[in-house]
Amino acid sequence: MMSVSALADRIREFSERLNALDSMWSDYHASVMRALELWHDLRREVQSRIAELQGLIDYCQDRLRDVQVKAKIGLIGEEEASRICEELRRTLDESAATLESLRSELSRLEGRVEEHMRRLMAEFLISDAEEFARRAARIEELYREGRIGEGLYRKVMSLMSLLRSERSAAGGESAS
Repeated sequence: MMSVSALADRIREFSERLNALDSMWSDYHASVMRALELWHDLRREVQSRIAELQGLIDYCQDRLRDVQVKAKIGLIGEEEASRICEELRRTLDESAATLESLRSELSRLEGRVEEHMRRLMAEFLISDAEEFARRAARIEELYREGRIGEGLYRKVMSLMSLLRSERSAAGGESAS
């Protein structure tokens, strides 16, 4: 049988582990919120670059058609048309590859951001009404300040509303 002193030591050690977990969770929560703020800006930059590349691709495709038509009707020589078309195709290929890469990365990162948001949302299930309201207000504030995008804001608020309804239906505290 374990002595009272040894048992007290184990209790203290376990309590310290729980405190460390609380601290890590708090750090994680704060890091996710900072990442969301950074994500909004990065996402906007990537979307802007995607739009630029799409515009360049559209322009090059139009220009390519124009050059081909002009070459057919004799407004420009075949050699010049060939040179211009080759340059346009090279630009198209490079731009299309970059565009696909950016779209892929954007999609991958959006999935990861949502994954971290779902992890934080699980915390709302167990938080008390006051904490729930405080966190909802923080999300509202980030949205109003433009630090998170409308799409993410709507997803988070929709999920929070669903969680609030489920808590109420299950007989939990009201989160209002």
